[in-house]
Amino acid sequence: MLIYRPKAELTGKRLSAHTIASFMAAQGSNRPEAVASDVSMREDLLRFLLRERTITYWKANGWLKADPFGTELRLTTDGRRKVEGRLAGEPKAQAVTAPQVLEALQVISGALREEPLDSFRLQITQPDRLTDAPRTPEIETASVEVTPTDERLLQAIWTRRGQADFRAKLLLAYGGRCAITDCGAEEALEAAHVFPFAEDRNYELSNGILMRADMHTLFDLFLLSIEPKTTAVWLAPGLLPHYGELHSRIVKFPKDPSLRPDAARLEHHFEQWKIRWQPAKS
Repeated sequence: MLIYRPKAELTGKRLSAHTIASFMAAQGSNRPEAVASDVSMREDLLRFLLRERTITYWKANGWLKADPFGTELRLTTDGRRKVEGRLAGEPKAQAVTAPQVLEALQVISGALREEPLDSFRLQITQPDRLTDAPRTPEIETASVEVTPTDERLLQAIWTRRGQADFRAKLLLAYGGRCAITDCGAEEALEAAHVFPFAEDRNYELSNGILMRADMHTLFDLFLLSIEPKTTAVWLAPGLLPHYGELHSRIVKFPKDPSLRPDAARLEHHFEQWKIRWQPAKS
């Protein structure tokens, strides 16, 4: 999975929006207001996205703290208040709007590439069997050297990608194939939560869809969604040159209604997608 940052160092409101978007990406959050304090964030990922100067600034002000192992960072309560203040337009808070933050998140995800970008690639080899422990990851980056080895960090990534039991149930329900692409490479398939995992740790099949890893990431970032009535795929406009063949494709849900995702949850996800992308279509 590739993560991006602008090659040029940012300043002012754009740096403020990029900073909040970076916290969103590191926490797996889809809404700026959902950024939380005391949530683990990969230090190497944030150092790539924000650079050393911004990390030092946030730490020096007591807004960001490191864990004892040196592999994670967390926003403090004051750091969370700083984010809230910027979104609320408080004086001297380098105020930004939610659309500005979401635009910065598009740059990070690679959906918006209107300027030179640096990239960060994280590759995780999934276990051969669901009961196996995760292997050590291989990481490449265009501009930084990253070699995390902390077992707790790897376990957090594995949990984020879908717990074993949840994934096993989805593999069975979907016949071991991605609901969107029909990919049958089991190593590439992940358990996607319809309602964000960070907000509701629900492992029922009604909150899950089996997806190829890249589809899962796009779905989590609301760059891809599924219209509940037609079960057709909708893509953010910036993805059409790359994934255009998937736009309007009918998703292959299980024939058994009890194994399909809940319509209300799909509707919630699709409404969030429309908030971000319908204006761009008109």
